[in-house]
Amino acid sequence: MLCQKMKNLSAVISILLLAGCASLPQSLRDDDSGMKLARLTNKAYADPLTDEDVHQVLFATYSRSRDPLMGGEDLEMIHANLIRLRQRLGDKRFSDALRLEDSAVTLAVGWHLGADSQAVDFPLSSLTISEAPKKTFEIEAAYAKNRHNIEGCIAARNEPASSSFNLPRRCGHYSGSQAV
Repeated sequence: MLCQKMKNLSAVISILLLAGCASLPQSLRDDDSGMKLARLTNKAYADPLTDEDVHQVLFATYSRSRDPLMGGEDLEMIHANLIRLRQRLGDKRFSDALRLEDSAVTLAVGWHLGADSQAVDFPLSSLTISEAPKKTFEIEAAYAKNRHNIEGCIAARNEPASSSFNLPRRCGHYSGSQAV
């Protein structure tokens, strides 16, 4: 009898967990490294560039943002490939592609584009990105935590924060001692 109640409880919990996860797409990051995801964004150079290629670039970008490991070359590659994809598609098609994705994917693309997400040459895609509901991704939280730790160490040494601290510009969110 107790075993049956435990099985029923387990089934209910499983259903509730699955229902809670259904609202966001699952990322590809299970055992994938940041570079593997970054390489998926190389599809921005595919010829011809299909709608599926565009989706894979955008979804790989989202998946990388779900990984809390701070990056380097992989994030630079994603940034460059998103810029390339936007240039190839043009403002309207890039904006339309973003609108087809879950809002979390759109927001992740904006985060990876950083300051370039609000380029005046791409008003439609800039608007689409700015309209996405805000959330904090795992990678963004890792950068914020690192920023906090570094600023604490700098303050302990009585140095100006801008002298030793500079997170990558490509992410657009943290540069020097101020959020951008």
